[in-house]
Amino acid sequence: MIVLINASAFHNYHKIDNQYKQSKYFNHKNIRCWLSSNNKLTNLFFDRTGILPSPFKTSYPFPLPLNEPYQPKTFEQIVSERTKELVNTGKHIHLYWSGGIDSTCILASFFRENVDKKQYTVHFTHTSVVESGTIFEEYVRNNCQWQFDKLSTSRPTTTEGIHLSGLLGNHIMGQGSTNHNFPFDTWEHPYTNYINVHPRMGEEFIEWSKPVMDVYPGKLQTFFDYQRFYLICFRWHYEQFVGHTRQFKSTIFYDTIPFQQWTFYSNEAPYGNGLMKLPMKKIIFDAFPDKYYHENKKTKPSQHLYGPTEWNFVLEDGSLI
Repeated sequence: MIVLINASAFHNYHKIDNQYKQSKYFNHKNIRCWLSSNNKLTNLFFDRTGILPSPFKTSYPFPLPLNEPYQPKTFEQIVSERTKELVNTGKHIHLYWSGGIDSTCILASFFRENVDKKQYTVHFTHTSVVESGTIFEEYVRNNCQWQFDKLSTSRPTTTEGIHLSGLLGNHIMGQGSTNHNFPFDTWEHPYTNYINVHPRMGEEFIEWSKPVMDVYPGKLQTFFDYQRFYLICFRWHYEQFVGHTRQFKSTIFYDTIPFQQWTFYSNEAPYGNGLMKLPMKKIIFDAFPDKYYHENKKTKPSQHLYGPTEWNFVLEDGSLI
């Protein structure tokens, strides 16, 4: 059973083995809407509610948590609990640090929780040091175990322990790459203002995805709300099954139900005062009081450990086609 489809596979559809072709949903509208949500990279649309038709017979083991019990918590509480959960396994933790906000928040939490230095190793590249400003030199170099990796595509030297990444941080903060081209003051505008303006908000696609909007438990009023809705409902799986998640059997720090519920129900502002990912930056500044990083660090692609991307499908066992 297929769990992930490469958008470019559609452009090479004639090359795909017949066993993966499903004719039931192959009408022009479904294909147009499915493709309009993707680009020609390996960015994939996948409906976690299972409501929208897929051109292929697919399976997804991590559906949107619509009916899970909910206990209100702050972002800081959830980060602290997640850190303790991983530490309490007793396993050695390999933390892949890009220098970006998402992974730096995890590293900051390890410092705040006074995690035993012997229990984790920070892996990073030269770009991590550049991206993080003074954080490595001032706080990391002499305060924890670390390993410098020459290449961002380098593979772990061991399969033991927990290999931890900061993927999905963009999703819970609703700050994917496409809304960075729109200034902060547009994020509070009604999302309907951007239909046929934003590349992922074509009128036909909005109409097609309306059944998912109707069951989505979070707010869905502003342009920012829509971006987070889109990332959580339709792009969550990409971070789970592509890159080092499936290739290297790593653990995603933010891939938990409490983090997702925080996006649905919390009134805690994900941004403010001109700052992106404000809850993360508060945690970072508490551990690493670097004012420049706090006030100026923006979200950018930070891919420290990604695997090959030449594939058409990911199957349930993690194999690639």
